Amino acid sequence: VCDPASGKASGFIVNSQEWDLALGDGNLVEITLGREDQIQPGDFLVVYRESPLPGSPRQVLGEIGVLTAESHTATARILRMRYAMHIGDKVELR
Repeated sequence: VCDPASGKASGFIVNSQEWDLALGDGNLVEITLGREDQIQPGDFLVVYRESPLPGSPRQVLGEIGVLTAESHTATARILRMRYAMHIGDKVELR
């Protein structure tokens, strides 16, 4: 739940066709990382949200798997979730 940062490529969830109020298992999402960021199909990324309290650990929301990658964007599927995800949540290469 309080997984420390890996220091690898990080970006954001920016879009989802199935977006309503929250995103969950099975939803497809678009992220701001792609081939130029060393992201390729088959990669797994952690989805997280920074804590609003300074000095507190980030909150890990779940995991996504990359299906397709363009130069600066990728499409991924939410594979596991602990908490609902939203457009704007952060992602980081595992």
